[in-house]
Amino acid sequence: MEFRWGREALPFEEALECKERELGLELERIAADPLTTSSLLLTCSYVARGRYFDQIQRWLELFPHDQFFFVASEELLADPAGVVSRISAFLGIRVWRDESYPLRGVCEYAPIEPAARARRAQIFAADNRRLAEFLGHELDWTRPA
Repeated sequence: MEFRWGREALPFEEALECKERELGLELERIAADPLTTSSLLLTCSYVARGRYFDQIQRWLELFPHDQFFFVASEELLADPAGVVSRISAFLGIRVWRDESYPLRGVCEYAPIEPAARARRAQIFAADNRRLAEFLGHELDWTRPA
């Protein structure tokens, strides 16, 4: 996505490796001075942003679990009206219905090379297991290709 938007020039694997090095250095800098601001956190955190369970845990440190409604994008794509109804019930609001639920911002991407996909699966395996355990079900995108 960053490549498509013109904010990343490096090939996929090279970008991941380079950005992780840059992010590590940036995190060290922030740890030394917590009041430091960083624009690199968003542009270099490709792998960190994919660790969804870690992100959920940080939110749960601030808010109780019962204030969250988790839904996988696959569920939303498969049954948008049903998911919207469940979200409405969760929020205690009147159900909003529409005649259609068009996709926005969805693009096709070239397939990831099998070796690169296998490396990513290995990197995210433990986090994805924790996420599946937390949610109580396996997610489609965590299964082998």
